[in-house]
Amino acid sequence: MHNSVTRRLLRELEPRTTFDGYACVAPDGTRHEAKFGSEADTTGEIVSDIGVIVRAPNPFDDRKHVTLLMGSRTFGCLIAARYLLHDYVREAAARTSGSERFELIVKGRVVDGEPQGIELVGVW
Repeated sequence: MHNSVTRRLLRELEPRTTFDGYACVAPDGTRHEAKFGSEADTTGEIVSDIGVIVRAPNPFDDRKHVTLLMGSRTFGCLIAARYLLHDYVREAAARTSGSERFELIVKGRVVDGEPQGIELVGVW
């Protein structure tokens, strides 16, 4: 269900940040990808991931906004959510203050199945 809703919102919102397979492509063309313990094995243990946060006016109700949290892999979604829930949110608020629409790219390490060291990569 969430993927069908996300697809519909993405069609309407047309974010500038996109995904190419599991790589996140920033509006400036920079590619950000999840990293794995073994470069040759993309099914093995993930050691870092990328998350994307898109906030924009709701295309179906102009009185509201929507926030989409996406990731190149599962941990990327969790990294995006944690960026908005912990101390990092202050940085996001400072960088996007007054913006009705924005896109953030965040990354973090994955240690023993837990995201750590989350940092902001870019704001658009």
